Amino acid sequence: MTEKNLGGRPKIILTDEQIAQVEALAAYLPIIKICNHMGFSETAFYELRCRDVTVYEAYNRGVAKGEAFAGSSLMQFMSYESETPNMAQLQMKLQAVTFYLRMKAGWSEKQLIETKDTTPQKRFVLEADSGTAQD
Repeated sequence: MTEKNLGGRPKIILTDEQIAQVEALAAYLPIIKICNHMGFSETAFYELRCRDVTVYEAYNRGVAKGEAFAGSSLMQFMSYESETPNMAQLQMKLQAVTFYLRMKAGWSEKQLIETKDTTPQKRFVLEADSGTAQD
């Protein structure tokens, strides 16, 4: 029995080489750029990632490799001694690593600031017996 053609575009199926390419690109590029390079839409990629576990795993491995590389670079900066000969170059590299981690890995420099609301507020208590409100 043959399958009936339901119309529409055929589903995208990646070869092993293309899956390896997705993994390599995921370390450095956002999804939209990977899709542009591979020749399909972002929506198609999300659908493909949900449908094909190997693509999902390859993408996640690529992202993890990129984050691990950036994290290890950051750890190298932390271990440098203060008398490093070219501090300007190190500063530029550090900025590049932190930019990558903020943009790709979701790091943030947000600070939690606690504030107290000092405006007086009225509270109403409903009594079960009488149904009236008290200030």
